[in-house]
Amino acid sequence: FRITINDVSFQIKDVNGSVVIDSEILEAYTDTISMNNKMVGQFPIFNVGENTIEWSGAIQFMEIRPRWRYK
Repeated sequence: FRITINDVSFQIKDVNGSVVIDSEILEAYTDTISMNNKMVGQFPIFNVGENTIEWSGAIQFMEIRPRWRYK
């Protein structure tokens, strides 16, 4: 599948089930198994305010969990 956030795309290839994409620590994983070798592209970054999210492929569910804090 491919996900595009604010015109930056990434893909996860050859994965069945769920994958966590953690842009803060630059890791893609399922449970405790690294999926970094299955990810193609850059880790997504969300802007303050509105963001554009698009996807293609066999995605059945997507959840975004923000980590709110001040910089």
